[in-house]
Amino acid sequence: MTMTSSPYYYEHIMGKPPRKDEFEFYIGIHSFPKTDLHFHPFAELTFVLDGCGYEKINGIMHRMEPGTISLVLPNHMHEFKSDTDQTIRKYCCMFDINLLFGSSYDSDWYRWLYRIGSQMPSYAAFQEETAARVEGIFAQLMAEYVKPELTGHHNMIRNKLSEVLILLLREINKGPGSNSDWNRKDRSQPFWPALHYVHVHFADKLSLESVATRFLTNSTYLSRLFRENTGLSFLEYLHRLRINSAATMLIHTDKSVADITFETGFESIRTFSRVFRDMKGKSPREFRKAHP
Repeated sequence: MTMTSSPYYYEHIMGKPPRKDEFEFYIGIHSFPKTDLHFHPFAELTFVLDGCGYEKINGIMHRMEPGTISLVLPNHMHEFKSDTDQTIRKYCCMFDINLLFGSSYDSDWYRWLYRIGSQMPSYAAFQEETAARVEGIFAQLMAEYVKPELTGHHNMIRNKLSEVLILLLREINKGPGSNSDWNRKDRSQPFWPALHYVHVHFADKLSLESVATRFLTNSTYLSRLFRENTGLSFLEYLHRLRINSAATMLIHTDKSVADITFETGFESIRTFSRVFRDMKGKSPREFRKAHP
């Protein structure tokens, strides 16, 4: 099915500036060979239709194959990569998590929802019968999404979304061994809390040493963890966050280069311009002219 609209969440994943919609929900089928490590302020629910690969959420890696469902809560870091010569095709559903709640019965299950990605796995691999049921729910969500004029449109989306999330929680809670790849040892590392902090505070005055001190570790160890988990040094990763934010501002706002420099955490226009050119191949002004 081809989508006919571009709401807030679709715009966000396509690299456009976010805007507020009356009902913050999006669903579509997308094919990606990979995504870089990132986070966003909304929840993302995916269900794999074709292709295989690996996904990492908050530092925990799991296998992706048809029937795999995963939930990324707001501000959880995640990335995925398809196997060689494959492209994963999946339902991508993005939503404001607050739209789920509003009934006195919600507390029966949403307290479990917020444990995902910290105390519980972020994914489940459904067997054939349940996978077919879940795929059907996603198809119903998608059909409902494109017909906002239908009576009870918002309630229907909320109900179907709740149904699939409850099935995910039930699968996760089946018992020990159902998600054997869930490695709690990885979560003892300071890297993922530190990375989350960098994502939130990248525009502030940050250094490897200050972040290491904040998370009660040493800078050499944290530097190694950055390299192992992102393939980049701390400074390279910080620059990538800042330059990508600056690029969005250059395209979609009328702010001056000087204002953007300081709003993204750089202390001088000269340094900002040098790093921007190194990453984007153009000066900030040239980049803006190339994206009218």
